Amino acid sequence: MASPGPTAIRHPIHPIPALTTIQGVAPLTDALPAHRAREQALGWGAALIALAVAFAGDYFTGEQVSFSLGYMVAIGIAAWFVSRTAGLVLAGMSAIAWLSSYLLVGQSFASPTILYWNIGVEAGIYLATAIAVAQVRDGVAREQLLSSQVSRAYGTVSREVESAGALQRELLSRNTVEIPGYDTRVHYATSTRAGGDLYDFIPLPGGRIGIVIGDASGHGVSAAVLMGMTLVLTRSASVAGSPDEVLDRVNCQLYRTLPSGSFVTGCYLVLEPMTGRLEYALAGHDPPLIRRAGSHQIERLSMVGGAPLGIGPEFPAVSGTAMLNPGDTLILHTDGITEAMSLTGETFGQERLEEALEGSGGAVDRLMGSVLVAVHAHAEGSPLQDDVTLVLVRRGGGACGSRCTAEGSGKSLLKVAP
Repeated sequence: MASPGPTAIRHPIHPIPALTTIQGVAPLTDALPAHRAREQALGWGAALIALAVAFAGDYFTGEQVSFSLGYMVAIGIAAWFVSRTAGLVLAGMSAIAWLSSYLLVGQSFASPTILYWNIGVEAGIYLATAIAVAQVRDGVAREQLLSSQVSRAYGTVSREVESAGALQRELLSRNTVEIPGYDTRVHYATSTRAGGDLYDFIPLPGGRIGIVIGDASGHGVSAAVLMGMTLVLTRSASVAGSPDEVLDRVNCQLYRTLPSGSFVTGCYLVLEPMTGRLEYALAGHDPPLIRRAGSHQIERLSMVGGAPLGIGPEFPAVSGTAMLNPGDTLILHTDGITEAMSLTGETFGQERLEEALEGSGGAVDRLMGSVLVAVHAHAEGSPLQDDVTLVLVRRGGGACGSRCTAEGSGKSLLKVAP
């Protein structure tokens, strides 16, 4: 969710463990891939063949053509495919081969000093080649090892996050209840494998239903943990009485528990199904909307309540009320809908949300589809930047007594996006 300021990290960042200890991996110097005996034999064979070819070319062409590059190829093969030591051995053998070719051909130099200089230069080049190739090979091996360790660590974290997300979706899927005379629909989608959005339907004494929707700061597992805490605290506090008293209790617990910068926005609402009366309070959250049955106009309820939960020690004792008449639809949402971004960085906004609701049919399925289609069209295929939750509660077309026969009475549906 978008926060009013920089959000503090919930947990201290611990130093990344040394690569030598990740997943019990042996020290890096001992963990380089060991070539099998057959591969070593093939490497030696290829290097010796290349050395023989270079020597033959050097001998048969005499002083006309230099075969130093051929010797370097043999050295490179040994250093890369066998070992650094093998490369150094081939460097020495190449220097001897070069000198032997000189002696066999009978090439003469003006003085012995020139011969010594040439053999020194050749030997130095060969040794440098062996060392350089071996260092490159060791670097590649280190990168491969590092990549393997990071992949394993990422896989472990990914599985843990996926498990947390699956548990979260399973818990949320149980939070819907059948409300006689009402049709409910919920769409829940996270921007990552685990999210911070929350919703709940809480049975209360007297047949009333507590409905909560919220958005924990941050993303991913940390937000999911905060979301789970808030769900439990809200259910526990739901016996407190009015919505503002419930949010006050939750706020006190979160304020004492959460680190600075962590918070939860929310709306807690109590519905009396028999009359359609709503009582609600907000904690830094967008107010509920009501789509009136006759005019199809969208009514935005008043902003009553206080700051997001967990920011301050006190929560104002104020609640708002409204009536959900037969055929009306209550809409609750998180800012993942109104703040959905287009490719140009433009937010979906409250106005587009209300237009999508006004322009659709009265059935909750159509209302839900109209909003989601509009949001996805606005995003133009770009991935979600925030979690998205949309809760619709439609009162049936007739008065609800002890038995409800209105169309769609008692239906509920949860849609949880993976």
